[in-house]
Amino acid sequence: MGLRLSINFSCTSKVTLPLSYNYILQSTIFHLLSKILPNIHDVGPVAGKRQFRPFVFSRLRSNVYQVKNGYISFGSSLNLKIASPDELIMRVLANEFLKTPTINLNGNSLILEDLKVTSPAPQNNSIVVETLSPVTIHSTLTSHDGKKKTYFYSPNESDFSSQIMANLLRKSEALGIDIEDPENFEIRAITKPKHRAINYKGFIIVAWDADFRISGDKELLKIALNWGIGARNAQGFGMIEEVR
Repeated sequence: MGLRLSINFSCTSKVTLPLSYNYILQSTIFHLLSKILPNIHDVGPVAGKRQFRPFVFSRLRSNVYQVKNGYISFGSSLNLKIASPDELIMRVLANEFLKTPTINLNGNSLILEDLKVTSPAPQNNSIVVETLSPVTIHSTLTSHDGKKKTYFYSPNESDFSSQIMANLLRKSEALGIDIEDPENFEIRAITKPKHRAINYKGFIIVAWDADFRISGDKELLKIALNWGIGARNAQGFGMIEEVR
């Protein structure tokens, strides 16, 4: 269950994007998917009252980049990774990337160089991972005056691990996967977490980059690798990769 794409692009000129470019990447992915899966925006596995969009993607990686005045400029090569527990989604995406050798990304032309498909699976009940896109997890709280507020958890808080676990369990429920020992789960940062504040369509999302050690049921770890950890995965948050 689950596939991961690693896509390499070349660029004939400098690629410049807003520093918070999650929505731009997400829109490109949805555009490619909707060619074959026209209802992709409206369908997805459900757990309770929540409907999920089961994929996650990384930030763009480049050999060279520069940040200036709220924009980021990349060098002549770029890498993007996308993962999903839904193999149909990944096969459709892979085929669409191969059929569309030049991608228009917010006015920038990205030329497909190669595309690799893998199926990551944990070999042990404890793995070390790095974030390929920052992790966010939150609760919606109500203040004494009745106003709702979004509270973002930090990896330094004890509730961070339990919130990540609860999110993974909702994903396992949506996928119809039984977890034998759900309470035997822990995630902890093993490098100093780096704070990220990302503007997604006018809303500031607090997220964190770090290396983490994750321990628990192998099925939960597999979901984490193929779907991401935390919330807003389909908006480009929480993609991880095992460090071997």
